[in-house]
Amino acid sequence: MLAELESSCLEVILVPTKRYVNVGGCIRVAANKNTQWYREFCARYTSGRGRKRKKHDTRIRRDDTIAVLNRLIAGKKSCSKYAPELRRIARDRARNPF
Repeated sequence: MLAELESSCLEVILVPTKRYVNVGGCIRVAANKNTQWYREFCARYTSGRGRKRKKHDTRIRRDDTIAVLNRLIAGKKSCSKYAPELRRIARDRARNPF
C-alpha cells in the first residue's frame, strides 16, 4: 500500500477545449489518479469546509497517511485515529489483491 501511495499521485493537466470558448481556453484533465483504496479512504473522511464545486474535500493528508503506514510497517504503535482503518484496508487487500 505504501509503495502504491508513493508511486501514484493526482496529476492534473490543462488541455485545449474542443469547442471555442475563449482564446487559449483549456479544461483540466486528470493525467494520473491516486490509487483506488486511497481515493475511497479520503472520500470517507470529508471536511466540513464549503466548496464552490460539488467535489468533496477531505481531512486526510497524504504525508500523514504515509507516516502512519511507515509506523505500522515498522511494527510501532500509532495513535492516529485512522490507523485501525488502514490496517483493515491492508487486511482486505491481502485477502483480495484485485
